[in-house]
Amino acid sequence: MSNVLVYSGPGVSSSALHHTIKTLKLLLPFYDVQTISSKSLAIDPWESNTSLLVLPGGRDLPFIQEFSRRHSVPSSTSDFDSSSPTSTSSSKEIIQRADQKIRSYVEEKGGSFWAICAGAYYSSGFCSFEEGKEIEVVGERGYLNFFKGPCKGTVYPGFVYESDAGSRIIELTLEKVETEGQDEKDALGHGCGPGQRLWTTHYNGGGAFLDAEKFSDETHKVQVLARYPKDDDTLSKSNGGEYLGQPAALLCQVGKGKAALFGTHPEFPLSPDSRSVKLSQGEGSEKLADEELWESEKRRIRLLSDLFVKLGLKVELPPGVGEEDGERPSEGEKNPSAASSKETVSERVPPKLSPLVLMASKPSQITRILEALDGCSQSQSLVHISEVKTSSPDQPTHRIEQDSFEAHRLLSVKDSNDIFHFYAGGNRQFDRKIFDVCFKADYRPFSVPVQVAGERVSERQGGEGEEEMEEREVDLHAVPKYVLVYPGSPNAAQGSLASLEDFVPEKSLTPHFNVSEYLKCLQESEERLEGCQREWGKDASSIFGSGIGGMSLTEGVPIGQVVLYGENVTSTQTMLDKNYKVTSRLPTGLTSIATHQISGRGRGSNAWISPLGCLQFSTLLSLPASSAASTVFVQYIAGLAIVEAIREGLGEEYRVIGEKIRIKWPNDVYAEVDDGEDQGAEQAGGGEGAEQPERKGTFRMGGKTYAKMAGVLVNSSFSGKQFSLVVGCGINCLNERPTTSLSEVIKQHNAKLKRKEGERVADEDPRILEIVSQERLAGAILSTLGRMWKSFCEAGYSFLPFVDSYRKVWLHSDQITRLDHFQPPLQVKIVGISLDYGLLRVVELDERGQVVGGGEISSKDPKAWSVSDSSKGTRSKSLGVRSRFGNGGLSGWEGDDVWRGDVGGSRGEVEFIELQPDGNSFDMLKNLVRRKA
Repeated sequence: MSNVLVYSGPGVSSSALHHTIKTLKLLLPFYDVQTISSKSLAIDPWESNTSLLVLPGGRDLPFIQEFSRRHSVPSSTSDFDSSSPTSTSSSKEIIQRADQKIRSYVEEKGGSFWAICAGAYYSSGFCSFEEGKEIEVVGERGYLNFFKGPCKGTVYPGFVYESDAGSRIIELTLEKVETEGQDEKDALGHGCGPGQRLWTTHYNGGGAFLDAEKFSDETHKVQVLARYPKDDDTLSKSNGGEYLGQPAALLCQVGKGKAALFGTHPEFPLSPDSRSVKLSQGEGSEKLADEELWESEKRRIRLLSDLFVKLGLKVELPPGVGEEDGERPSEGEKNPSAASSKETVSERVPPKLSPLVLMASKPSQITRILEALDGCSQSQSLVHISEVKTSSPDQPTHRIEQDSFEAHRLLSVKDSNDIFHFYAGGNRQFDRKIFDVCFKADYRPFSVPVQVAGERVSERQGGEGEEEMEEREVDLHAVPKYVLVYPGSPNAAQGSLASLEDFVPEKSLTPHFNVSEYLKCLQESEERLEGCQREWGKDASSIFGSGIGGMSLTEGVPIGQVVLYGENVTSTQTMLDKNYKVTSRLPTGLTSIATHQISGRGRGSNAWISPLGCLQFSTLLSLPASSAASTVFVQYIAGLAIVEAIREGLGEEYRVIGEKIRIKWPNDVYAEVDDGEDQGAEQAGGGEGAEQPERKGTFRMGGKTYAKMAGVLVNSSFSGKQFSLVVGCGINCLNERPTTSLSEVIKQHNAKLKRKEGERVADEDPRILEIVSQERLAGAILSTLGRMWKSFCEAGYSFLPFVDSYRKVWLHSDQITRLDHFQPPLQVKIVGISLDYGLLRVVELDERGQVVGGGEISSKDPKAWSVSDSSKGTRSKSLGVRSRFGNGGLSGWEGDDVWRGDVGGSRGEVEFIELQPDGNSFDMLKNLVRRKA
């Protein structure tokens, strides 16, 4: 996945940070928008996974202090070669600073950078803020020096600390670009007709880049994007008219990268009901008509999308926003559930939640679920979205809890995190009406004060006025969830009641995922796996004997046979993990699937990005309390299920694709990709010569390039006599760059075959593989996971049936790497995983590349995947073992996430170092195992 990082720390205004993040999430759904501290900028390896770094508005002096702060970092003094068994490494303390890392990211690594207002002051060569006045801040900057000239302000008078007196809405003029033999275009690629070159935007305390063109040369090109007005009465009277027509926004080519610098605040919304507009149009200021503000808001979004494209990012315009000339119709013009033209576009982050669809392979499964939920149904009145008007003021309020809506309601449940209303689906008119209500609902009653990291602006320089009005945003967890229950089944006998079309969802209501088709694909994959010869596909009792095999399976339904689908949901993981009253009554095996997750969860602080085409689901499972230590293996099994589904579940013809899919410990799935120059747009589905966003986060290993395609997250909670598990998976199936998807791997395979075979390969050739739909991939993965889970349970919750398959598909067998847990970092070899607590096992290597102590062991040695002798040790802080292995020797923890122990190798004693999956992470680019931040 690729990140967009926004600096959050001393100097940043909380409102500027809030609107910066909101705008980025609105336009860049393919990226994980995260905040980052100055310390992390200095010492963490963020550059390789980052497509854009943003420095928001605020004040410039704390930026100087924070980004120049010196941080000591241990680092190897040698160039480490993981392929060489004789590589050595030593360590020394080096000093790193955030400003140096930022400069290197742009200039040397080709990164993109966006600085706004105070961020632009800081990123210029010289800062001149209110020179000659009591609040002046003047001096050389040069820390980043992305624009070598001066940034001088304030451009408009009236700036007052702890006030919005200087805040206003202004009109910039987009720079005209000379094009030979073509219609005139502005700097962002738009036409130059009457009024087309205007950019309405917020201003508060920013600067101008004086005579910017003079500072452009061959090595440091400066392009003016927009200018302050040339005939503004206020500017004519201020500072002798110095700022008239001066550049307000720049795009600078800095080495291999680009930096966009803005003296204004394009991240702030322009909709008439937004707080920032109300503050800017205070007493005595010229007020813009609502209609004009609506149009300016949509144009703001379009212009920023063009800016991000220039910075090399992939953009998706939100519903309701289209080009003036109609070149890019928006989804809002094609989707009847999208926003009206007057809807606050920027406030459609996040989008409206869709109803959920509950279906099963067998109608009886639905009946049992409703009977179980009836025990926690509440008769008292619960919140409905219908208690407020729909977003169009001329439409009447829909009263879901009355009239025809009430006639279809089955039950309602208020849980710890969400409110659920269950309705009988199948009545076409009612189904369409409830979808319409959900998409048009007014969410303002569910808004809450915004909690953002940043500072209130006081005692500060070069920034925005004190926030006097509360920022608010919608709490989507407070919005009630509507579930349409369908008793039908696509697998029912033809002609039966359950097979009738009225008992399954209308296809137009779920255009991005056909639930009926998915259930059919699930059954087909289950039948295909009947002949699977993998150890995990066999009866586990034949492996372990009757002493361990034959244990009773966890109660529930076969995995994936009961499905809860929603087009737009908060998070499939959160809905199942945070609503115990409901989920404790749902059968294990139930799976929640979504097209878009608005708050998708990843490991640690990561988010899972869910652009259209990404398959994401969460499955309910459980383990007995006596097998608590086995929960660690669930993430390994889920990752393996994704790989094996492509190799086995999709059919024999896809095995060639499955061979390119591998596991990165502990919970990521990577695909081998070909980033050769001749791949072009065909690999991502674009037209001839289409330019694709740069793929981030790749690494090379064994002469091959790998990119992340999927991830796994497992949440567990203890209740009664068992652990409840929610297994979340996100797989890039059909989505395009900058993410790497299964469809891209298939397209690369087809293109490579055609290049190799030439005209002998036609599109109908059986070797040319079809693109796999989300329904088909979901069926293959969940049927494979179901078969694996059955083996896992029958084997006494042991990982042993999966060792051979896992060892063949993970990336780490006998990989030589380093551990940064020790000083100096240790050179080690990865050999396996402990079978009782799921710890990664490595052995230390000496300067000759030999195992320390003289023993020998490899990933093929059964002892590398053995069960520890827990009778000789005590329990650890988290996963449970602090024991001795093999023939004695001292053992002990080197910290919360690293353990040392001995085992008898094939020759002599071998000391294992073991790492917990929850405390460590693999940096494959640096070939380093580091503590998880």
